[in-house]
Order: sequence, then structure tokens, then C-alpha cells
Amino acid sequence: MTRSRRSLWGIESWVLVLGSWVLGVGSLAAHHSDSAYDLFQPITLQGTVAKFLWENPHIRVYIEVRDADGRVATWDVEGNPPGRIGGRGLRDALKVGDRITVAGYRARDPAQRSALGYRLTLVDGRRFTIGDDRD
Repeated sequence: MTRSRRSLWGIESWVLVLGSWVLGVGSLAAHHSDSAYDLFQPITLQGTVAKFLWENPHIRVYIEVRDADGRVATWDVEGNPPGRIGGRGLRDALKVGDRITVAGYRARDPAQRSALGYRLTLVDGRRFTIGDDRD
């Protein structure tokens, strides 16, 4: 009797662990989806840092970009989580008012001024990887 209970508990434990893992992986995949961005529409933005957020789940850089008509629009650039960028010096290097260039992928919705960034370059030439280049 004790033996069958132990075996049954072992099976229940594995079912619980496996079920938790499947649910966890599903939520991670949903969170890390790039579906809001068009990975076939690369974009390069040049402008001035208006705001820089170093927080989970992803860093964000808001850039004031001047268009061909001279109008300024603020773009929201999403990068990787801080933990994936951490040791590269970006947190200390990037300041509001800095002139930067960001390479990334624009939002699927053309009305949105947002992009999934993968490379950020400061005016002095320092380059930082802030995301994954999907090419």
C-alpha cells in the first residue's frame, strides 16, 4: 500500500511540474512576442533622447525625431530587458539630451511612432546592442 501511494505521488508530482512548465513557457512566449513590430521594415531613427527608462520588462528610449517637414515627433523605442544589456555601459552613458541613432524595426501600425531597437549609437561613435537584430 505504501509503495503504490509513493508511486502515485511521484506521478502526480511530475504532472504538476510538467503542467507548470508548459504554462510558464506559454506566458513567456506571449510576453516576448515581436508581433507588434514588422521585422521586414527596418528603420533608422536619428534624434535627441527625451526620456530613458532602465526598467523591466524592457528598456525604453524616447527619441525626438525631426521629419522632412521640420516637425518633431517622439518615437518610443523598446529594447531588451536590463539584465540582458547590463554590463555594456549603456545605463551610465545615455543621458537625456544626447543625440543618438537607433537601428530597429518599426511598428506594424504606421500610426504608431514606435520601434523595436537593436542597435543604439551615440554621437561620439560608441555603439550599444539593445536588442536582437533579426536579419
